[in-house]
Amino acid sequence: MKNITSYLVVIIFITLFSSKASAEQISYEDRYAVYDLINSYSYGIDYYDTDMLLTIFASDGLFKVNANGELLNTREGAADLYTEFSERAARRIQNGAGDGHHFMTNIVIEMPSEGHITGKTMAIVSNRSPGEGVKVNTHGMYEWEFKKEGGEWKIARLELFYN
Repeated sequence: MKNITSYLVVIIFITLFSSKASAEQISYEDRYAVYDLINSYSYGIDYYDTDMLLTIFASDGLFKVNANGELLNTREGAADLYTEFSERAARRIQNGAGDGHHFMTNIVIEMPSEGHITGKTMAIVSNRSPGEGVKVNTHGMYEWEFKKEGGEWKIARLELFYN
């Protein structure tokens, strides 16, 4: 009897602490807020809006960039993120890179615990250099983590995986 009771306690414990809300259980308001963050990130990067980008990341937000299986960059916290995004903008403007656009698609989100949403998106990044047509610059996948900070959803972690 003691073994059965111990077994049941373990099963209940595992069930309670490993359950996660499915995408269907994420409220419309939370889902909309997360989708808005994903889209706002794209606009902020494309139009060099560093100040706006800082408003959508958590104060301890993490940003990582991987290309061809190699970690290229990690930034954490508001000051580090400001440096990252403002340097990106300055490089693109200085290089005359032209218009870039991020297209996020195939958005999948889930809520592994209350107040924490994870997700992934596919991305196609286009560019149009001055005097040229639009070209696909790169493509890849983004992994996202969102958390509530001050009652609002923010990007807690964003990791890019480019090919």
